Amino acid sequence: MLKQKLNLRNVVAIAICLAGVTIFSSCKKDNDNKEGGNNETSCGCETSNIVLGTVSFMSDQTWTIGNQIWSAPVVISYCDKDTYYGGEKTDYGNYKSDGRNNSRQGYSQLFSWCLVKQYASQIAKDGWRIPTQEDFKTLYYAVGCSDNAVSHEDGLKEQRANVQKINSAWSPYYSGMLWFNQEPTEQGRYDVCWSIDEGSDKYSAITMEVCPDGGYSVVGVSWRQEHYKANAASLRLVRNK
Repeated sequence: MLKQKLNLRNVVAIAICLAGVTIFSSCKKDNDNKEGGNNETSCGCETSNIVLGTVSFMSDQTWTIGNQIWSAPVVISYCDKDTYYGGEKTDYGNYKSDGRNNSRQGYSQLFSWCLVKQYASQIAKDGWRIPTQEDFKTLYYAVGCSDNAVSHEDGLKEQRANVQKINSAWSPYYSGMLWFNQEPTEQGRYDVCWSIDEGSDKYSAITMEVCPDGGYSVVGVSWRQEHYKANAASLRLVRNK
């Protein structure tokens, strides 16, 4: 479920969302992360000292798009479990680093934003990095997506075309998401991937979201959608070509 749920009856709303300007809130940078280390509270994330274990990908396949190379979804051995607690909706300062397996086979693990943020240096190595909003924006336009529709009918056609383009070039896994410590949902209908960037308020962070048939949003692709930090989403890494 999106932080701000979009009107299912107004497809043009997605174009407005994509055209909007996001103002990022600032937050204190984490200290260098060490395996099992004590990460300071930052960006609302509670101090964490979990041991991630092995960090890998769901497959060795990569996707080259323009000057970017994208990975398959990240897999972390610590998150090989069926429990999750990311904190409460607006309990800033107490968001948790956590993750879990999906509730359906074939879909990626889901992580809290704090795990991605606090353990970025352990997750992204060998030239890989956690994507930024700018990386998602570059991807969006590199595959030929557009946001120029001015009418309801044109907007629907455009967003369906955008989904087809991102499907062909980037192969979303449609692993769904996890809404405030409940069970994962929307598998096969919704793809949500974290960035390292905060959103327009301290409770949210930026995601890349793809919705082919409705799900929690109108049909379309967004490179700057906001997602509550306490929720869980998937993660793919990027590196320069």
